[in-house]
Amino acid sequence: MFTLIQMFCPGILSLIVMLLSFGLITLPNISLLVRRMHDLDKSGWWVLLEFIPLVGFIIIFVFCCMKGTEGANRFGPQGE
Repeated sequence: MFTLIQMFCPGILSLIVMLLSFGLITLPNISLLVRRMHDLDKSGWWVLLEFIPLVGFIIIFVFCCMKGTEGANRFGPQGE
């Protein structure tokens, strides 16, 4: 029995670390990208392009480098 616990413990530990990293890094990153898309007057669904390997990263990177819309847009007033 003890051998089974030792055998599966590294797998469980890596699963816990993976879930923590997803919750602490990936989710806030997605929320920031959605805010940036709204600043560009684009829907937050554009963030899903990031999950397309290589091409999606390039498109999102270009969007993040673009200047935001001046004044209010359909997502609310301009931030400070």
